[in-house]
Amino acid sequence: MPAPKYGDYCDVAAVGLPAAFSIVWCRFPYEEHPDEPGKDLRPCLVRQSFTTEIDVGGKTLLIGLIDTVYGTKQIDRFPPPRGFHIDREEDKRALGLVYDTVFQLDNVVRLAWTRSYFGPDKSGMLFGKQLSRQLQEALRSQWLEFLGR
Repeated sequence: MPAPKYGDYCDVAAVGLPAAFSIVWCRFPYEEHPDEPGKDLRPCLVRQSFTTEIDVGGKTLLIGLIDTVYGTKQIDRFPPPRGFHIDREEDKRALGLVYDTVFQLDNVVRLAWTRSYFGPDKSGMLFGKQLSRQLQEALRSQWLEFLGR
């Protein structure tokens, strides 16, 4: 896939960058085409985000990079500790999720914060919804279990 063009990058100074534990809507790449955005926006979890400067067409640009965790409604395909489940109604509602959702902890891809990969949720927000403290602690604990610690 060719490098994104200048106008495809989200303006980090203007729109910000989602923090760890945020839900983002992402065209997560398919395994068959790892360098291309997927077809549909799906809820994904931000594991980590950071900025870096790159040269795009002779211009220095501050861009965001996001370690993005794959999310799917195929909750029974990824049991814990491999999959982190969001299935309580109040959690789904707070996170803007319609379906029971599982985040596949062993499927993480670093993606540029671009319009090609990320889009707004149904309310028009690019990001902003974040796991509650309780869910963050549960995820941390499950992550350690997943890593075998």
